[in-house]
Amino acid sequence: GEARAGESGSSAGDVESMATISESMEMKELLVQMSFISAELDQLRRECKKLQKEKRKSEAMSQKLSNELEFSKTIQSSLESNVQKMESHIQKLETEKTKIGQQHEQRIQELEESVRDLSFFLEAQSKLGDHEAKDGDIIVVPNPKGKKPRPGAASAPSVAAGGSTSGSGKKKGRKR
Repeated sequence: GEARAGESGSSAGDVESMATISESMEMKELLVQMSFISAELDQLRRECKKLQKEKRKSEAMSQKLSNELEFSKTIQSSLESNVQKMESHIQKLETEKTKIGQQHEQRIQELEESVRDLSFFLEAQSKLGDHEAKDGDIIVVPNPKGKKPRPGAASAPSVAAGGSTSGSGKKKGRKR
């Protein structure tokens, strides 16, 4: 019976020894797994830091682009406002230019009429002489409406002098 007791003691010792070996192997496996997990965790931490750095860069770039967009919108708005002001100013200048052009045309017409009247007076004076103009009436015969004198023709209207001695001495002329 002692042999069995020795056998059973050795088998119990073997079981314990095997359990210790098994636990030791599990422990080694766990240590190896823990080592891999620790290395993987370190790798993940490095990647996380890298991603956080990239995120900060992206956020900074996004903020920079957002600021540039706002600046561009402000510039565009300002330019559009300036264009509207310039178009308004151009319109006012064109209106003023037209008005001044019309005023100049009117003044030119008035001066042309004055020149025509003066030419008429000088021509009449040279044709009639001083003594006839004192005693007679001057009658103005205007050109037909819308017709301009031919080149080389007298630019003043025809003049007829009355020879009456009872003349009033007044000259009749065109009204402006």
